[in-house]
Amino acid sequence: MKILFCIALLCSSALGSIYGRVTTAGGRGIDRVFITVWNANTEVVQATALTSAFGYYRVDVPACGFTYIVYAEHKRFLFYDSPQFIVFSDDEDGEAEINFTVR
Repeated sequence: MKILFCIALLCSSALGSIYGRVTTAGGRGIDRVFITVWNANTEVVQATALTSAFGYYRVDVPACGFTYIVYAEHKRFLFYDSPQFIVFSDDEDGEAEINFTVR
């Protein structure tokens, strides 16, 4: 039992970052886009963010073996590539760049 607990503790300490940019088709950054990161393994929202004035965002999430679904939402725009998926491997302290573009 203690071994399982230690493994879970080590695994949950691995952090990853999901970052990117949200732009128009012409490449201009869009501010105040709501980014939602959904953990597909636990079925909960893991993180949220709003894009900066230039369309950039970044969130830190547990990386170890988790699959995330990343959504971009805005009251005026729809996105071609929302949602997107990212899978972090079991031993990875990783980063994933996920960008979105307006339809």
